[in-house]
Amino acid sequence: MKLTAEILEQAATWHVDLQQAAPGDPLHARHQQWLQQSPLHRQAWQRMEKLQHSFNRLPDNLTSVSLQNARYSRRHMIQALAVLLAVGVTGYSQRQPIANRFADQRTATGQRRSLTLDDGSQVEINTATALNIEYNSQQRILHLREGEVLVTTAADQRPFSVHTRHGIVRALGTRFQVYSTAHNSLVQVHQHSVEIRPTRADASPVILHSGQQSRFTPQQVGPIQPLAAHADSWTQDMLIVSNWSLGEFLDQLNRYHSGQISYTPAAAALRVSGAFHLDNTRAILDSLSATLPIQTRQLAGYWTRIDHA
Repeated sequence: MKLTAEILEQAATWHVDLQQAAPGDPLHARHQQWLQQSPLHRQAWQRMEKLQHSFNRLPDNLTSVSLQNARYSRRHMIQALAVLLAVGVTGYSQRQPIANRFADQRTATGQRRSLTLDDGSQVEINTATALNIEYNSQQRILHLREGEVLVTTAADQRPFSVHTRHGIVRALGTRFQVYSTAHNSLVQVHQHSVEIRPTRADASPVILHSGQQSRFTPQQVGPIQPLAAHADSWTQDMLIVSNWSLGEFLDQLNRYHSGQISYTPAAAALRVSGAFHLDNTRAILDSLSATLPIQTRQLAGYWTRIDHA
């Protein structure tokens, strides 16, 4: 079990209401009963207290600015607090680690970019990506800190490789893409082949050929699988899927969405197919609501919760 948007909103509601309650108000006793109902309630309230402590350390004028758009109604104040509980005071709308902000090339959530390197190699940079470029007389290296790139290498005597936290992907005259997350890196080969070498010295390197893909960790390379259909459709600002689970689809859509999308297991089991334009993720959510038996709930314009109807 984990904290949900609903529980965080309940904690925010208790906070707003208790601010107006007198010391002997029965509301305090009902709040204690709510805390005893579930460990998740207590966890959410601890987060609320930590958030309040953060506000107490801010200058009064800064706190006022932070919540000025919520003050005109109790409901908007609750929604604003619920979002802050979910992402933190300094984390609101900041989806990438701070260190990635200093990368040579970086994209924000929903942003994509094309890049031509000094040797003529082409790099497509996907959403929420941070990339450092290291070219010298001996080698050509892309340090992929986070996110995804699709590379078409130019002919050159110097070796070309993409380094992630999990290991090294060496191009063998090829067109390929690498997607690096906190847990693993995914390599997909469109032309020719690549060599994957995990970080651990005793891990065996693996060659992937055109039409293949695999995930790897610092310890090992996973099973080799057929290249997923339309894996590079994002380079055309499209997400093309065929009989995907809705959960898998929403996980991908989350990468391009400026808020946070969550869903219930019942909704995740639904199936979806189609071609979707990534330049308007909210329109995609509206389309799903119109074609699938789901209910979509918005919270403060940031959280979207999807359930089976």
